[in-house]
Amino acid sequence: KSRVVKTSESKFLGFTFNRGRIQWHPKTLQKFKQQVRRRVRMAQWRQWRTKIRNLMRLGVHVKAAVACGITSKGPWRSAKSPGINQALSLDFLTSEGLYSLRDGWIARHYPK
Repeated sequence: KSRVVKTSESKFLGFTFNRGRIQWHPKTLQKFKQQVRRRVRMAQWRQWRTKIRNLMRLGVHVKAAVACGITSKGPWRSAKSPGINQALSLDFLTSEGLYSLRDGWIARHYPK
């Protein structure tokens, strides 16, 4: 906020300037993407009543499924664990009908 640099080298509140345009800073954009995928996993994790059974059904090893299922962590923190990331992979979320914003953006801006 109080340093003097070129506008292309600055980052202010997650934004930067590039060729006279305001853009998201790359680190901010990456963090946003990670939080969206984690939020989706957290929502799915909250909906499950039989967490251990669902994890094992999706291919998680029994020991890891039990560790994830009986944890006292909250859903946001649990959504980052390896067992849940394995079970609720991107392929699984796509098969469940999750719309890929990236694919939608590509289809809109680069039609075949």
